[in-house]
Amino acid sequence: MPQETLTPRKPSTIPRGVWALGFVPMLMDISSEMIHALVPLYLVVALGTSALTVGLIEGIAEATALITKSLLRCAINAIASASACLGRAGAHTRAAIVYIGKAQHRPPRSGEKRG
Repeated sequence: MPQETLTPRKPSTIPRGVWALGFVPMLMDISSEMIHALVPLYLVVALGTSALTVGLIEGIAEATALITKSLLRCAINAIASASACLGRAGAHTRAAIVYIGKAQHRPPRSGEKRG
């Protein structure tokens, strides 16, 4: 059997749209992290809250995010397990799971931590 030789391809340039689609989320992440770092400072200096209150707010926010994410993952795993038994009929269910997963990874709002 003759072996085919592979000729090296010239690396293609990345289209501008792909660069834009990469830089926009990066800039959004950077801006949200900058805001997230300033929120406790704003709460203490401008609003006069105590450090204990800031810690309590952060703790409640982290706990809520963790619980919500865990419950959503458990629900998605249950749906995925059920749709696996359906064969081809479960294809729409699996597509819905993908969309739910994509929606779960939305960019954080200002002041939110990315988790």
